[in-house]
Amino acid sequence: MRKIVLTVSTAIFLSLLLLACPVSASGLSAQEDPCCNKPGDANNNDSGPDILDVTYLLNYLYKGGVAPPCMAEGDVNGNGLINILDVNHIILYLYKGGPGPVCGPDPWPEG
Repeated sequence: MRKIVLTVSTAIFLSLLLLACPVSASGLSAQEDPCCNKPGDANNNDSGPDILDVTYLLNYLYKGGVAPPCMAEGDVNGNGLINILDVNHIILYLYKGGPGPVCGPDPWPEG
């Protein structure tokens, strides 16, 4: 099995590179029930936050991927939006000792 190695500098470079890409907020929707039990676990696999959550959010934001099952867990910095700043927050937390993730509004506001 091949191992993919993503260095911190590569992850930060990719995050900064994606800042220039337009983001559509049309995929944002309200959550019916409170769901934020693991802040930063955007892909809801109960292991996060980890690098898989970074790729999940990047896929959602820039490639039309599936929205996070719990939008509040994808809003890692708690500002009420899911954007590149949430990706950066996870990277800083995982590799640079940055602040831990928090949950956004729960239930998620209409987008």
